[in-house]
Amino acid sequence: MQFYERLDSLVRWLLIGLLGLVPFIFVPIAWIGVIQSKVMLIAVVLFFAALFWTLARLLEGSAWIPWSGVLAAATLIPLAYTISICINGFEQLSIIGSGTDADTLAGALIAFSILVLYATVFAGRSGTIVSALRAFIAGTIVLMALEVVHFALPSASLGGVFASLSANPFGTWNQLAMFAGLMLFSSVALLYSAIARGPWRYALYACALFSTALLVVANFFDVWASVSVALVVFLLIRAYKVGDAFSESFWRAHMVPIAAAIIALFFLVFGTFVSNVLPEQIRPANVDVRPSWVGTLSVGKQSLASPLALLFGSGPNTFTREWGLHKPVQVNQTPFWNTDFNAGVASIPTSFITSGLAGVIAWILLILVALFSIARLWLSQSHSVSDALSVAAIYLLALHALSVPGIVLGIITSIVLGLLIASVTPQFFPLRECVLGRSVRGSVQMIGVLLFGALAVLAAGGTVLVLATDIQVNRGILMYNATRDAARASAMITRAISIYPTDRAHRAAVELGLLQLRDLGNANNPDQEAARARLQSTLEQTIQHGLSAVSIDGGAYQNWLGLAALYAELAGANVEGAYDNARAAYERALAENPTSPLPLLNLARLELLQNKPDQALIQLDKAVQLKPDFAAAYYLASQAYAAQNDLQNAMRAAAKAVENAQADAQAWYNFGLIAYTANEYQQAATALEQALTRQEKFANAMYILGLSYYELKRPEDATKMFEALLQLDPDQASVKQVLENLRSGRPPITPATATSTPVQPR
Repeated sequence: MQFYERLDSLVRWLLIGLLGLVPFIFVPIAWIGVIQSKVMLIAVVLFFAALFWTLARLLEGSAWIPWSGVLAAATLIPLAYTISICINGFEQLSIIGSGTDADTLAGALIAFSILVLYATVFAGRSGTIVSALRAFIAGTIVLMALEVVHFALPSASLGGVFASLSANPFGTWNQLAMFAGLMLFSSVALLYSAIARGPWRYALYACALFSTALLVVANFFDVWASVSVALVVFLLIRAYKVGDAFSESFWRAHMVPIAAAIIALFFLVFGTFVSNVLPEQIRPANVDVRPSWVGTLSVGKQSLASPLALLFGSGPNTFTREWGLHKPVQVNQTPFWNTDFNAGVASIPTSFITSGLAGVIAWILLILVALFSIARLWLSQSHSVSDALSVAAIYLLALHALSVPGIVLGIITSIVLGLLIASVTPQFFPLRECVLGRSVRGSVQMIGVLLFGALAVLAAGGTVLVLATDIQVNRGILMYNATRDAARASAMITRAISIYPTDRAHRAAVELGLLQLRDLGNANNPDQEAARARLQSTLEQTIQHGLSAVSIDGGAYQNWLGLAALYAELAGANVEGAYDNARAAYERALAENPTSPLPLLNLARLELLQNKPDQALIQLDKAVQLKPDFAAAYYLASQAYAAQNDLQNAMRAAAKAVENAQADAQAWYNFGLIAYTANEYQQAATALEQALTRQEKFANAMYILGLSYYELKRPEDATKMFEALLQLDPDQASVKQVLENLRSGRPPITPATATSTPVQPR
C-alpha cells in the first residue's frame, strides 16, 4: 500500500469517527460548553483530515473529484462571506467570532471543507458509506440513552451538562429536537438499505423509537411539520420507484414509514394536548426565542438601506450589532428586551442581512442546484441510501430557511450532502481526475488543492484557538465565582488572552481588574509605596484591557459599557478626566445600541455620582421613553429626586418602580424609606411590610418599619419589630438602644442612636 493510500485510509476513519462521536460528545466540565466541545472535535478532525488529504493528493499527484454542481454552488457561500468582509472591514467578529458562530467566514469554510472531504473521500465507496452511517446511528443511540438517564436521574448533572431539564449533550433544546426529527426520518428511511442488515435493523428501530419519544416530549410544531413532509416525500419516492403503490404488498412492506408518518401528523395536530398531560418531570420548558419575521425584516430594511450594504450586507456575524441599532422599539415591552440575538428568525434570512444579496443568492443557488440534482436522482434508478440522504438533505436545508439550526447541525448538513454526492458517484456524478502540476492546467489544479487545504487548516486551527481562549475565560469566571480570588482568576484570563485575544476575554479582564482595584483600595498594606505601585500597575492594565476590547470590536456596545464602568469607578474616586471618559464611553455605547435603555441608566448613575441629579433625570426620562416599564430607571429617578429633596416626585417614581417590579424587595424598601422620610408613615409601613413579605430577613426594612410603627402610634408593634431585628444580630448596639428607649417610653431615636447605621439590607 502506497503512503498516500495510508493517509487516505486515515482520513476516512477520522471522518467516520467524527460521525460517530458528534451526536453525543461533550466534556463533563462546567467551563466547557456542549457546543464548544462539539465544534472543538469538528475543528480538530477537520484540521488533520484536510492536512492528510492535501498531503496525500500531492504524493499521488492527482485528486479525484465528484463532478457535482452542488460542490460548485457551495463554494459561493464562503466566497460571498469573503467579499462581504473585504467590503465591511476585516473584523475578528466576522472572520471567526467566538468559534461557535455559524455565520462567520471560518464557519462557512469549515462547512464547505467538510462537504468536500465527505464527497471526495467516500466517493464510490458504498461499504465505507454504510460504516459511516452506522457510526452515526450508534452515536445517536448513545445520545438518546444519555437523555433517558437524564430524565430518570435529573440530579446527575455531569459537570453542569444536565444543569436543567432541557439541558442535553447535543445543544439547545430546539436543536436537539431538530436532530431527533432528522434521526427519526433517517432511521425509518434507512430500513430499506444495506444499513439495516443483521442486528443493525434493531438499532434503526431503537433510534427511531427514541427519536419519536424525544420529539413527543419536545413538541416543536415546525419539527413535526418538517418530519411529516419528509416521510410523505420518502413514501412518494418509494411508490414511484417500486410501483403498484396501492397494492397490499406495498403497504405491508412500508408499514414502518407509513406508521411514522401517521404518528408525525397526529402530533403535528395534537402534540400540544399530549405534551400538557405528560408528567412534569419529563416536560422541559418549551422555549424557542428568536426575532419574528417582522422583526427580522424590519432590521434588514434599515440595515441594508444603502446600495453597497444591500449587495454585501453589514458583515458576517454582525446581526447582534444590527439588532441593537435597528430593532423595533416595541421589543422593549417584552421579557426579551435585553436579549442580544445573534440571528434573526432563520439562518438564511440572517445571512441576507449580514452578507447581503451576495450571501442570500449563494444560499438560494446552493438549494436550487441541490434540489435539481435530487429531483434528477429521484427520477433515476438510485438506491435506498441515496434516497434517504436526499430527503434528509432537504429537511436540513429547509431548517436553515425556517429556523436557526446552529453550527453543529450546519456541519451535519454538509456531511449529509457530502455523503449523498459520494453515494451516487460515479453512477450519477462522474468522478474526474485532476492531475496536479504537469501542465498549466495541472498547476492551477495544484494551486486549488493547496488553497483548499490551507483554508481548511487555517479555519480549523483558528477555531481551536478561539475556543481554547473562550474555554479558559469560562474557567476563570467560574473559578472566581467559587473562590472570589480576583487575582488568580485574572491570571487565567491573561493566559486566555495570550492564546488568542478576543473582546470577551478583555472585557472579563476589565471586570476582574475592577474587583482587584477595589480590593487593593480597601487593603491595609504597611508598605505604602509598593501598594501604590501595584495599584497603578493594575489600573493601567485594566484600562488597556478595556481599550483593547473596543479596539477588537468597537461595534459591540457591551465593550463600551465595560470601559465606561471602569472610568465611572475612577470618576467616583475623583481621578482627573475619568468622568469625561466615562461619559464619552456611555454615549458611544448608546450610539451602538440606541434602542436599549441600559446605557442611559448607567449614564444617569454616573451623573448621580457626580452630584448632578438634574442631568441624571434627563437621561432617565429618555430611558423610560424607550421602555416605559423600566423599574430600574424609576428606582434611580426616585434617588435623584430625593437628592434634590423633592420627596413627592421621589415617591411617585418609587411607586412606579414597585408597580413594575412587584417581586423586588429592594424596590419596596426604597419606596418605604422615601415615604418615611416624607412623613407618609402609613404608606411607608405598607411598603416595608411588602418588602418583608418578599424577603423575610431584610434588616433595614425591619428597622425603618419599626420606626414607622412608632410614628403610627403602634409602639408594641415597633417593639416586636426591633426585637425580631435584634435576633438577626444580637450585637447590634443601635438596635439595643432603640429597644431600651421604647421600653422606657422614650422615642426610639435619640441623639445617641440617630447616627447609628443598621445592618445592610441584603
